[in-house]
This record gives sequence, structure tokens and C-alpha cells, in this order.
Amino acid sequence: MIIDKDYRVGEVDPRLAASHVEHAGRGVYNGIYEPEHSLADEEGFRKDVIESVRQLGTTAIRYPGGNFVSNYDWMDGVGPKEQRPTRLELAWRQIEPNTFGTNEFLSWIHKVGNIDPMFTVNLGSGGMKEAVSLLEYCNYPGGTYYSDLRKKHGYDKPYNIKTWFLGNEMDGPWQLGGLSGTEYGRKAVNAGFAMRSMFPDLELILVGSSGNRCENYPAFMAEALEIAYDQVDMVSLHRYYGGHEGGWENGTEDFFAVSLDLEDYIRGSIATCDYIKAKKRAKKTINISLDEWNIWPKMPDEIVRMNELSPWYFGGPLAEGFMTYEDFLVCCFYNLTVLKHADRVKILCVDLLVNTSGPVHTEFGGNVWRQPNYYVIQHIARYGEGTVLGCVMEVPKYDSATYTDVPYVEAVPVYHEEKETLTLFCASRSLTEDTMLTLNLRGFEDYHVIEHIAVACEDLGAVNGPEGERIYPVNLENTTRVEEDQIMIRIPKMSWNVVRMGKKQA
Repeated sequence: MIIDKDYRVGEVDPRLAASHVEHAGRGVYNGIYEPEHSLADEEGFRKDVIESVRQLGTTAIRYPGGNFVSNYDWMDGVGPKEQRPTRLELAWRQIEPNTFGTNEFLSWIHKVGNIDPMFTVNLGSGGMKEAVSLLEYCNYPGGTYYSDLRKKHGYDKPYNIKTWFLGNEMDGPWQLGGLSGTEYGRKAVNAGFAMRSMFPDLELILVGSSGNRCENYPAFMAEALEIAYDQVDMVSLHRYYGGHEGGWENGTEDFFAVSLDLEDYIRGSIATCDYIKAKKRAKKTINISLDEWNIWPKMPDEIVRMNELSPWYFGGPLAEGFMTYEDFLVCCFYNLTVLKHADRVKILCVDLLVNTSGPVHTEFGGNVWRQPNYYVIQHIARYGEGTVLGCVMEVPKYDSATYTDVPYVEAVPVYHEEKETLTLFCASRSLTEDTMLTLNLRGFEDYHVIEHIAVACEDLGAVNGPEGERIYPVNLENTTRVEEDQIMIRIPKMSWNVVRMGKKQA
């Protein structure tokens, strides 16, 4: 593997360790917010969840949805709680008491610390008027109806939220108020124009695609972007694998390779954005926000469809399952694929943050525990600062039922120039053999391995749960050596690895 200091792909946006909080299942109620819990604070927030999210290192959170937002009136969730209406929530067929809303969310992330809020406006049942009123409520200092309403509710200072999503999955037939690409483009450009009339420096994100399996991909994206190009900065992509989303049906080696499909999806979406750029003779480049991703565990149909089979519940589980070690490794390859496109992919939000298949899981009235995907997100948040470097790798490959030329090992190097560190994120698909990876470092004189962190488990069916963790990171010893100015690293089979290197001190 050749790594050259001058072969730079792009800066890692801190928001590649972002997440998503939605009023779905126990994502908020009986997750983040559980006033009756013994560890709840004065606002009803579970302190053990706050600490677990803090340790995760989440950098930004998208709120409040998700499908939820397309029939959500943000005014229902502000003001005195005893005066807030209880609604039928139509996206997930739940009871929504509105005891957690805009100000509660912003208070919660303040307690976690070092998290940028990113808001989604309702362009399903709502539109431009609702979008600008929410923006005024959140960002305007005072002296107007909605900014003074915020002050009346006890929040004197504006929140100054910079990043706003113009609706959610408006290309999907399941979406409340879903539209064609042209219809949505017109609705989004009107909302965006009005919002930027108030705050010109907002970062606005257009719905691009709910997934590359959708029949209207990439046409919807192209149609909407052609209309709204001048008003937006990114397009939003969503993509899940595993469970009811599929990808695992043809065995482990095929499931491990679904990141090749993700690679095609990212490349196709970038090409669509660049085609519209060329068509419009534009100077601005549109980047990618992959703001809903995860690997779904395999779950019985009655669990996946609980909201359909037993609707109108409050704060109950929705599509909750135990992520296996096999699922975790697919998460690793997913994140490596995104890192390779750090020049264009600027936001990556795991869905959800708490419960469902999120990295943080809770028991109602009980403990908090970590799903395996917690660790790949934590490692990228903790060690991924810097610039992704391109690299040349020669590794054995295999063919699976769906994919060809699948590399057994994938790796992405990230260089931090100021700290003089080089971090190699690496994962192995091999089911049977460790791999000796030889690093030829160009421009990295006197660099050595500081530590080798790995997650490695022999049992692909292993899970974490409230009773304990079987999947967690450890520091490996005696896995590296130097031969003729090359660093040799042993990568365990079926593993996730973080190899941290730095310059030797004189």
C-alpha cells in the first residue's frame, strides 16, 4: 500500500460523525427523554444517555426528522407543556404528546456539548410560511412576533442554526405530501429564497434521493436540482442496508460487499450534481449530505412493521434489533466508502442516534448500552480529523453472488498536518486469514506506529446487549514491524482497525 503525503483527496468534515434524532419509536420518548427514569435530570433528560452520546463524539445532529417532519407543526412543540396538543403522528402511526420539541432538543444538545444542530423544515404538509416562521423563532434576536415568542417561552438568545434541510424524502411515495422532482424543486426554491432573504449565509440542503433502488433515481434529483441549484449547497441522500433493506440474502461475503453498491450510488449522485452544474454553466459545486444511514439487523416482520400492526402507541419500540458483528463490519465498510469521498460528502448522519438501530440503546427504566456501530463512529469522530489521502493498494479480491473484484481489505489514510499524525482506518472482509499490510509511506520520514486499535470477533452472530458487550475495541500489541523503511501491519481477519502513526520525537 503506497501512501503519498501530497496525494490529497479532501478535508474530513467533522460532520462525518453526525447523527439524526427523530420522533420515531423510542428515538426521543423513553430514549433521550424519560422523565420517570431514576437518572433523569430536571428537564426529563436521561443523564446516562447524555454521557454515552458525549463519549460517542457526535458532532452534529439533524432534527426532527425524518418522515416525522412532513406532518409536524413545530408550534405544537413549543410553549408551556401543559398547553401543547397531543396529536396522531401519521408517519410512524404513533401518539405524539409534544412534550419534547424545538427548545427541549436544543437544550439537550447543549448539555451534551459540542454539537451543531441541523434542522429540517416541513415541506410536506407545510411550506415556505412554516419554514420562515421556524427560522425566525430560532435565529432572529428579537423584536418580531416569533423571536419574541421564543423569549416569552424562556429562551432569550437566538440559536443561530446554520444548516437547514428543505424537507425529507420528498421523492418517496410513502412521504406525506410527496412530490415530483419539478414540484418539489419549485417548493424548495421558494422556501430557500425566503429563508435566505432573512439570513443569506444559511447552508441549505435539497432532497436528492431516498436511495438508489427508487425508480425515480436519479431523475428526481436532477429535476429538483435544476430548479433549486442557486439556492442550495448540498443534496441529501439516504441509504440503508441489511434487515428489511436487504443485501444479506446471498451470504456473508456478498453482504460485506454492499459498500460497492454505495460507491456506485455516491458516484452517480455526484455525477448528477455535476451534470446540472455543467448544464447551468454554474461555478458553485453541490456537495453531498448522506444524512440517513445504517445497517439494519435482521428482525421478524412483526417487529419491523409494529407501527402498522399495532398503531397509535406512545414511546414504544420501532424496528429495534440487536446488531450482529456481521452487521458491524458492513458499517465499517460503509464508513470507509464515505471517507474516500471526503472531498464531496460533507455530512454523514447515523439513523437514529438513540434506539431503533442507533449506536446508543436504552432499556425503559433501566440501563444504557452500546450497539457495535457505536465504535466505528466514535473512532472516526476521535481520530478522523485531517485530510484524506489517496492511496494505491494491491490486495487479493473475490467475486460474490452480486459483486465482482471485491477487495478483501480496504483502507483510508487521514493525515493531520499540524499534529503530524497519520491515521489508517482499515477493515478486513477475509473470513479465514489475517492480512499482512505493507505500508510504503512517501513524505512521512521518521513516522512510526503509536497504537493499533482493533475490533475483532470470531463470531459473526455476536451481539451487544444490556447484559454486556461482546463487540468492543482493544489495543493490539506486537502487530507491527519495520522492514527496509516500510511498516508491516498484521490486520486480523474480519476486523475493524485504527492504526495511529506519528513522527518520532528527536
